[in-house]
Amino acid sequence: HENNVGGHRNFEAVLKACSGDYIAFLEGDDYWMGKDKLQLQSSFLDDNPDCALCHHRVSYLKDATGEIELEYPPPERRLRRVDGDLLAQGNFIQTCSLILRRGWIPPLTDGFKALKLGDWPLCALVSQRGWIGYIDRNMAVYRLHSGGLWSASSDTFRCSATRDMIRFLALNLNRRCRRPWVTIVLNDLEYNLAVSSKRGALKLTAEAGVNLVWNGTRVRPSLFFRFIYRAARLFAGACKRRLKATMLVSLK
Repeated sequence: HENNVGGHRNFEAVLKACSGDYIAFLEGDDYWMGKDKLQLQSSFLDDNPDCALCHHRVSYLKDATGEIELEYPPPERRLRRVDGDLLAQGNFIQTCSLILRRGWIPPLTDGFKALKLGDWPLCALVSQRGWIGYIDRNMAVYRLHSGGLWSASSDTFRCSATRDMIRFLALNLNRRCRRPWVTIVLNDLEYNLAVSSKRGALKLTAEAGVNLVWNGTRVRPSLFFRFIYRAARLFAGACKRRLKATMLVSLK
Protein backbone atom coordinates (compact mmCIF):
# COMPACT_ATOMS: atom_id res chain seq x y z
CA HIS A 1 0.00 0.00 0.00
CA GLU A 2 1.17 3.52 -0.71
CA ASN A 3 -0.42 4.75 2.52
CA ASN A 4 -0.78 3.18 5.95
CA VAL A 5 -4.16 1.41 5.83
CA GLY A 6 -3.93 -0.20 9.25
CA GLY A 7 -3.24 -3.73 10.38
CA HIS A 8 -6.59 -5.31 9.56
CA ARG A 9 -6.95 -3.93 6.02
CA ASN A 10 -3.38 -4.98 5.32
CA PHE A 11 -4.09 -8.42 6.81
CA GLU A 12 -7.13 -8.81 4.56
CA ALA A 13 -5.24 -7.65 1.48
CA VAL A 14 -2.40 -10.10 2.11
CA LEU A 15 -4.85 -13.01 2.51
CA LYS A 16 -6.56 -12.08 -0.76
CA ALA A 17 -3.20 -11.96 -2.55
CA CYS A 18 -2.34 -15.54 -1.53
CA SER A 19 -2.93 -18.21 -4.17
CA GLY A 20 -1.37 -21.41 -2.82
CA ASP A 21 -3.07 -24.26 -1.01
CA TYR A 22 -1.59 -23.24 2.34
CA ILE A 23 -0.82 -19.94 4.06
CA ALA A 24 2.01 -19.53 6.57
CA PHE A 25 2.15 -16.48 8.85
CA LEU A 26 5.09 -14.31 9.92
CA GLU A 27 4.54 -10.87 11.44
CA GLY A 28 6.71 -7.94 12.44
CA ASP A 29 10.24 -8.85 13.40
CA ASP A 30 9.60 -12.45 14.44
CA TYR A 31 11.57 -15.04 12.50
CA TRP A 32 11.56 -18.70 11.50
CA MET A 33 14.28 -21.24 12.27
CA GLY A 34 15.09 -24.33 10.22
CA LYS A 35 15.10 -24.70 6.47
CA ASP A 36 12.54 -27.50 6.54
CA LYS A 37 9.88 -25.74 8.66
CA LEU A 38 7.47 -25.04 5.81
CA GLN A 39 8.08 -28.46 4.25
CA LEU A 40 7.35 -30.22 7.54
CA GLN A 41 4.11 -28.33 8.07
CA SER A 42 2.86 -28.60 4.50
CA SER A 43 3.65 -32.34 4.53
CA PHE A 44 1.71 -32.66 7.79
CA LEU A 45 -1.34 -31.10 6.14
CA ASP A 46 -0.84 -33.21 3.00
CA ASP A 47 -0.79 -36.38 5.10
CA ASN A 48 -3.83 -35.32 7.16
CA PRO A 49 -6.49 -33.97 4.77
CA ASP A 50 -8.98 -33.47 7.62
CA CYS A 51 -6.56 -31.22 9.55
CA ALA A 52 -7.46 -27.53 9.21
CA LEU A 53 -4.21 -25.99 10.43
CA CYS A 54 -1.04 -26.85 12.32
CA HIS A 55 1.49 -25.11 14.53
CA HIS A 56 4.65 -25.83 16.52
CA ARG A 57 6.75 -24.71 19.47
CA VAL A 58 8.09 -21.14 19.51
CA SER A 59 10.74 -19.41 21.63
CA TYR A 60 9.93 -16.10 23.33
CA LEU A 61 13.01 -13.89 23.01
CA LYS A 62 13.52 -10.82 25.22
CA ASP A 63 14.95 -8.15 22.94
CA ALA A 64 16.42 -6.16 25.83
CA THR A 65 18.54 -9.03 27.19
CA GLY A 66 18.77 -11.48 24.29
CA GLU A 67 17.53 -14.24 26.60
CA ILE A 68 14.89 -16.86 25.86
CA GLU A 69 12.09 -16.33 28.37
CA LEU A 70 10.01 -19.43 27.59
CA GLU A 71 8.73 -21.79 24.94
CA TYR A 72 5.15 -21.64 23.72
CA PRO A 73 2.63 -23.27 23.78
CA PRO A 74 2.73 -24.55 27.37
CA PRO A 75 3.34 -28.31 27.77
CA GLU A 76 -0.33 -29.13 28.34
CA ARG A 77 -1.18 -27.71 24.90
CA ARG A 78 1.52 -29.60 22.99
CA LEU A 79 -0.88 -32.19 21.63
CA ARG A 80 -0.64 -33.64 18.15
CA ARG A 81 -4.37 -33.36 17.56
CA VAL A 82 -7.04 -31.24 19.26
CA ASP A 83 -10.42 -29.82 18.32
CA GLY A 84 -10.91 -26.11 17.71
CA ASP A 85 -13.14 -25.93 20.81
CA LEU A 86 -9.96 -25.77 22.87
CA LEU A 87 -9.29 -22.26 21.53
CA ALA A 88 -12.14 -21.02 23.72
CA GLN A 89 -9.87 -21.67 26.72
CA GLY A 90 -7.17 -19.40 25.33
CA ASN A 91 -5.05 -18.96 22.23
CA PHE A 92 -2.25 -21.55 22.29
CA ILE A 93 -1.18 -20.96 18.66
CA GLN A 94 1.62 -18.44 18.16
CA THR A 95 1.09 -16.62 14.87
CA CYS A 96 4.61 -17.20 13.55
CA SER A 97 4.09 -20.97 13.91
CA LEU A 98 0.78 -21.09 12.04
CA ILE A 99 0.06 -22.63 8.64
CA LEU A 100 -3.51 -23.25 7.48
CA ARG A 101 -5.55 -24.28 4.46
CA ARG A 102 -6.32 -21.20 2.36
CA GLY A 103 -9.46 -22.72 0.89
CA TRP A 104 -10.96 -23.22 4.34
CA ILE A 105 -10.91 -19.53 5.24
CA PRO A 106 -14.54 -18.31 5.17
CA PRO A 107 -15.46 -14.91 3.69
CA LEU A 108 -14.28 -12.30 6.20
CA THR A 109 -17.26 -10.23 7.26
CA ASP A 110 -17.34 -6.62 8.46
CA GLY A 111 -17.71 -8.01 11.98
CA PHE A 112 -14.39 -9.82 11.65
CA LYS A 113 -12.70 -6.77 10.15
CA ALA A 114 -13.83 -4.67 13.13
CA LEU A 115 -12.04 -6.93 15.61
CA LYS A 116 -8.75 -5.86 17.19
CA LEU A 117 -7.52 -9.46 17.00
CA GLY A 118 -6.96 -11.37 13.77
CA ASP A 119 -5.05 -14.63 14.21
CA TRP A 120 -7.02 -16.11 17.14
CA PRO A 121 -10.49 -15.73 15.59
CA LEU A 122 -9.16 -16.78 12.17
CA CYS A 123 -7.91 -20.06 13.67
CA ALA A 124 -11.31 -20.60 15.29
CA LEU A 125 -13.11 -19.96 12.00
CA VAL A 126 -10.87 -22.29 9.99
CA SER A 127 -10.98 -25.04 12.64
CA GLN A 128 -14.72 -25.40 12.02
CA ARG A 129 -13.69 -27.51 9.03
CA GLY A 130 -11.21 -29.82 10.79
CA TRP A 131 -8.89 -30.43 13.72
CA ILE A 132 -5.77 -28.55 14.86
CA GLY A 133 -2.42 -30.29 14.44
CA TYR A 134 0.84 -29.78 16.34
CA ILE A 135 4.47 -30.59 15.47
CA ASP A 136 6.70 -30.86 18.52
CA ARG A 137 9.69 -28.92 17.20
CA ASN A 138 10.84 -25.38 17.93
CA MET A 139 10.97 -23.64 14.57
CA ALA A 140 10.37 -19.93 15.20
CA VAL A 141 11.14 -17.01 17.51
CA TYR A 142 8.65 -14.48 18.84
CA ARG A 143 10.41 -11.28 19.93
CA LEU A 144 9.29 -9.48 23.09
CA HIS A 145 9.85 -5.72 23.04
CA SER A 146 8.12 -2.49 23.99
CA GLY A 147 7.13 -1.76 20.39
CA GLY A 148 4.83 -4.76 20.10
CA LEU A 149 1.27 -3.64 19.25
CA TRP A 150 -0.45 -6.21 21.47
CA SER A 151 2.08 -6.53 24.30
CA ALA A 152 2.38 -2.74 24.61
CA SER A 153 -1.40 -2.18 24.82
CA SER A 154 -3.20 -1.70 28.14
CA ASP A 155 -4.97 -4.49 30.04
CA THR A 156 -8.26 -2.65 29.50
CA PHE A 157 -7.74 -2.61 25.73
CA ARG A 158 -6.79 -6.29 25.61
CA CYS A 159 -9.76 -7.35 27.76
CA SER A 160 -12.15 -5.34 25.58
CA ALA A 161 -10.65 -6.72 22.37
CA THR A 162 -10.86 -10.29 23.66
CA ARG A 163 -14.46 -9.83 24.81
CA ASP A 164 -15.47 -8.47 21.39
CA MET A 165 -13.79 -11.41 19.67
CA ILE A 166 -15.51 -13.97 21.91
CA ARG A 167 -18.92 -12.44 21.20
CA PHE A 168 -18.18 -12.41 17.47
CA LEU A 169 -17.29 -16.12 17.51
CA ALA A 170 -20.32 -16.98 19.65
CA LEU A 171 -22.49 -15.44 16.94
CA ASN A 172 -20.65 -16.55 13.82
CA LEU A 173 -19.30 -20.05 14.33
CA ASN A 174 -21.47 -22.98 13.30
CA ARG A 175 -23.77 -24.50 15.90
CA ARG A 176 -21.39 -27.35 16.76
CA CYS A 177 -18.39 -25.09 17.35
CA ARG A 178 -19.97 -22.06 19.01
CA ARG A 179 -21.09 -23.77 22.24
CA PRO A 180 -17.99 -23.06 24.41
CA TRP A 181 -17.85 -19.45 23.18
CA VAL A 182 -21.54 -18.94 23.99
CA THR A 183 -20.92 -20.30 27.49
CA ILE A 184 -18.13 -17.76 28.04
CA VAL A 185 -20.33 -14.89 26.84
CA LEU A 186 -23.23 -15.85 29.11
CA ASN A 187 -20.98 -16.42 32.14
CA ASP A 188 -19.42 -12.99 31.63
CA LEU A 189 -22.81 -11.27 31.30
CA GLU A 190 -24.21 -13.08 34.36
CA TYR A 191 -21.12 -12.25 36.42
CA ASN A 192 -21.27 -8.52 35.63
CA LEU A 193 -24.96 -8.45 36.53
CA ALA A 194 -24.44 -10.32 39.81
CA VAL A 195 -21.53 -8.10 40.90
CA SER A 196 -23.42 -4.89 40.13
CA SER A 197 -26.51 -6.11 41.98
CA LYS A 198 -24.50 -7.15 45.04
CA ARG A 199 -22.99 -3.67 45.23
CA GLY A 200 -26.43 -2.08 45.10
CA ALA A 201 -25.33 -0.04 42.08
CA LEU A 202 -28.68 0.66 40.40
CA LYS A 203 -27.39 2.24 37.18
CA LEU A 204 -24.74 -0.43 36.64
CA THR A 205 -27.20 -3.21 37.46
CA ALA A 206 -29.74 -1.81 34.99
CA GLU A 207 -27.06 -1.57 32.29
CA ALA A 208 -25.82 -5.09 33.04
CA GLY A 209 -29.39 -6.38 32.91
CA VAL A 210 -30.04 -4.80 29.53
CA ASN A 211 -26.71 -6.18 28.35
CA LEU A 212 -27.68 -9.68 29.48
CA VAL A 213 -31.06 -9.55 27.76
CA TRP A 214 -29.70 -8.06 24.53
CA ASN A 215 -26.42 -9.93 24.07
CA GLY A 216 -27.62 -13.07 25.82
CA THR A 217 -30.59 -13.34 23.48
CA ARG A 218 -28.35 -12.80 20.46
CA VAL A 219 -26.25 -15.87 21.31
CA ARG A 220 -29.03 -17.98 22.90
CA PRO A 221 -32.48 -16.79 21.71
CA SER A 222 -34.30 -19.65 23.45
CA LEU A 223 -33.36 -18.21 26.88
CA PHE A 224 -34.92 -14.76 26.31
CA PHE A 225 -37.51 -15.05 29.09
CA ARG A 226 -34.94 -16.47 31.49
CA PHE A 227 -32.72 -13.46 30.85
CA ILE A 228 -35.67 -11.09 31.46
CA TYR A 229 -36.46 -12.81 34.75
CA ARG A 230 -32.81 -12.85 35.85
CA ALA A 231 -32.29 -9.15 35.04
CA ALA A 232 -35.49 -8.10 36.85
CA ARG A 233 -34.74 -10.26 39.88
CA LEU A 234 -31.21 -8.95 40.36
CA PHE A 235 -32.28 -5.35 39.75
CA ALA A 236 -34.88 -5.79 42.51
CA GLY A 237 -32.12 -7.14 44.73
CA ALA A 238 -29.98 -4.09 43.99
CA CYS A 239 -32.90 -1.81 44.91
CA LYS A 240 -33.32 -3.59 48.26
CA ARG A 241 -29.63 -3.24 49.05
CA ARG A 242 -29.62 0.44 48.12
CA LEU A 243 -32.74 1.06 50.24
CA LYS A 244 -31.23 -0.79 53.18
CA ALA A 245 -28.02 1.20 52.93
CA THR A 246 -29.98 4.48 52.75
CA MET A 247 -32.02 3.60 55.82
CA LEU A 248 -28.89 2.71 57.80
CA VAL A 249 -27.37 6.08 56.92
CA SER A 250 -30.58 7.87 57.98
CA LEU A 251 -30.64 6.08 61.33
CA LYS A 252 -27.09 7.22 62.06
